[in-house]
Amino acid sequence: MVSDPNLAIVMLAAGVLLIYTEFCLIGKVVPGVLGGILLLVGLASLTSAPTAAQISWPFAATLAITIVGITAYLLRIAVRARRNKRY
Repeated sequence: MVSDPNLAIVMLAAGVLLIYTEFCLIGKVVPGVLGGILLLVGLASLTSAPTAAQISWPFAATLAITIVGITAYLLRIAVRARRNKRY
């Protein structure tokens, strides 16, 4: 894990941007997987950071599961919308 809180925040931001890229480029697997990994590592790093931004493991796990669930739901909606689109 990374103990620098600045790097943890950068990893969280990069993870969110990669997941957004997954929404824009439907069918590409790599941005979503990397974004999810960066989000999990960033949240795990914040739990061990010696700053005021320190969060507990249950909160980090809950937040990660919520983000993954919302991402899967929105991705499913986006895929259905593209399949039903008439050209």
